[in-house]
Parts: sequence; structure tokens; C-alpha cells
Amino acid sequence: MPPRQLLEKPPLPAKVGNQPPSLPVSSAAPRVDPQEPVPEAKTPSPDDNGDVRVDPRIDLQALVWAPEASERFVVINNRLIKEGGSIDDIVVLRINRDDVLLSTGTDRWRQVFQIR
Repeated sequence: MPPRQLLEKPPLPAKVGNQPPSLPVSSAAPRVDPQEPVPEAKTPSPDDNGDVRVDPRIDLQALVWAPEASERFVVINNRLIKEGGSIDDIVVLRINRDDVLLSTGTDRWRQVFQIR
């Protein structure tokens, strides 16, 4: 792990009188109409991440997510498995915050972790 570096914050704009400091405003920032509904979040495409389903062969007992992929792991059927590991010919391709991307052969699916 690389050593941490101390980053200095840039100075804040000067405060004039009782007025709060003014921050630069980008003209490229889009205007938002407060009356306009917020668009729905995009769901991942099943082609990219696999369909969400529950495989009866998989008992997803724990999921630990970390920013570093090497620190992520799941507990499936009482076995600790990291990304790239497998159990009974089922490969753990990727561990996400709330689910696991699994595959067997060309079949890919996501299994959601649920706290019991």
C-alpha cells in the first residue's frame, strides 16, 4: 500500500463584510427545475451483470466489500471465497456492495446478499 500523502486544501475565498464568501459558478452547470421529477436510477443491464436470481446450490452467508478487490470476500456454503475463487464449479466473478456476480460456464447471474 503506498504511503499516505498530506494534501493541502486551497485557501477559501475572502469574506467581504457580513456577506458569505462567493464561490465561482460554472456556466456549464445545468439548471435544475425544482418542479421537474427526478429521473429514475438506471438498473444494470442483465447482459453486463447477469440476471438477478437465487441459485439453490448457493447459500450466501456473508459479504464483505472493500474498495480494494483483493480485500473483498464472501462466505458461501461455509467457505470463504475471494473474487476469482470458485465452489462446486461456480466462479465468483465480482463482489459488489450488495450482490455477487457468479458464473458457471457461459451462464452469469447476480445473487443479492440479504441479512437474515
